[in-house]
Amino acid sequence: SHYLWTGERQKSSQHFRKSLEINPTYCQAYYGLSRVENLNLDDPLFTQAMNLLKKENLPDDEKVFLHFFIAKMYENNSNTELFFKYLNQGCLIQKKLNQYNFDYTRNLQQKIENIYGKHSSVLNEIINKPSDIKAEITPIFIIGMPRSGTSLIEQILSGHSMIFGAGELSIINDEMEKILLFRITITL
Repeated sequence: SHYLWTGERQKSSQHFRKSLEINPTYCQAYYGLSRVENLNLDDPLFTQAMNLLKKENLPDDEKVFLHFFIAKMYENNSNTELFFKYLNQGCLIQKKLNQYNFDYTRNLQQKIENIYGKHSSVLNEIINKPSDIKAEITPIFIIGMPRSGTSLIEQILSGHSMIFGAGELSIINDEMEKILLFRITITL
């Protein structure tokens, strides 16, 4: 829900609840609701989610949302044993869905380091080159891995009247992919 990201918890909650009235099998709405409301175990949605989780034909990506919703319910109600049980089950399913390959990521990181290492003197020369251009606008690039706080930093900086946050751009990622694919093709 848009309201979740803009911090409008009450509107977000209303929309998640309305979504579940219309479609009680919409698992993302359960999870979204758990992020904006502290629900009790006697809420009918808890029973509804538990029954939905028992369905045999429920896809794994939907089960993840339900496990996280149920975990949050138990966390809100101080049942740490069941909180961790459902949290771990959700994480295991998510891990299976992601099929993350640590070796691939490590090799990719090494290739990026090698590219920058080989060209660091040229990059430093470009960065430190004096310029006669007087810019009225100074770009600020915030670069980081997912979930590393880059969006938070952008929001903090955007709070200043002289700073405009342009949102997330994929330019650097897209260009790095092109460079790496080109390099991999040449070396093979």
